Amino acid sequence: MVNYDLVLLTYERMEVVERTLQYNLANAGKQIDHLIHVDNGSKQDLVSMVCNVVSEHRAAVKEFTQIRFEQNKGVSYGYNTGIVAGRGDFVIFNGCDWYMPDNWLKTYDEYIEAIPNTGGACMLQLPLKHPDMAPLRLGASSERKLYNGKEIEPCLLFSRRCVRRDLYRKAGYFREDFLPYGYEDNEWHQRAWTEANANDWVNYNIPDCMPVDADTPKDREKYEKYWNWKKECRIKGAEIMKTVEQAGFPHYSPY
Repeated sequence: MVNYDLVLLTYERMEVVERTLQYNLANAGKQIDHLIHVDNGSKQDLVSMVCNVVSEHRAAVKEFTQIRFEQNKGVSYGYNTGIVAGRGDFVIFNGCDWYMPDNWLKTYDEYIEAIPNTGGACMLQLPLKHPDMAPLRLGASSERKLYNGKEIEPCLLFSRRCVRRDLYRKAGYFREDFLPYGYEDNEWHQRAWTEANANDWVNYNIPDCMPVDADTPKDREKYEKYWNWKKECRIKGAEIMKTVEQAGFPHYSPY
């Protein structure tokens, strides 16, 4: 039996996190072995809110862990903390602001059972909200193929994803020098693709299982400020990305 860790990384936006978590726990289709909530220094009391939501859906979660930082340490640090805190065979990142397709965990499990050499599976959100910020994200084969009776699209892993823990061990963790929000996905999935091929694992997208953006802004000024901050981080991250590309995407681990 395959065990799954779900890492929930949060930073502010309590309303969005609450309704998204409510929806995704109710629609997993399978019990989550370990839910790991990492809060990146939210001023709002997201820790208590998430704890209350999990209590409402206790049958959906076998084990629950919470980790809170006093300040925002960045997406990569939060991801890495969640990975290290778990012990499941696969680690899932759904994000905190996406409604997942119905039976999303059951679907992952059915694919991994049918394709035991899965390195990672993802569910792409399309169209991309900011394609200019992430030009490498669609470095995937759009050609569908049957693999062990399942329809897949071989691709780089990003977006909502379920990744073999051993792939993180071999490819390394997310770089933590991209500032709070940078090119951590783009850089990591290059290493993951290389290591998957070297170990005869297959990385793929599950067709027609597209998450839906739950982040509908009510405060336009606050929303624009938030996206401007993310864009600034990405511009600085792009400078680091050039150096990393020149070095050939070296293995990275802070542990």
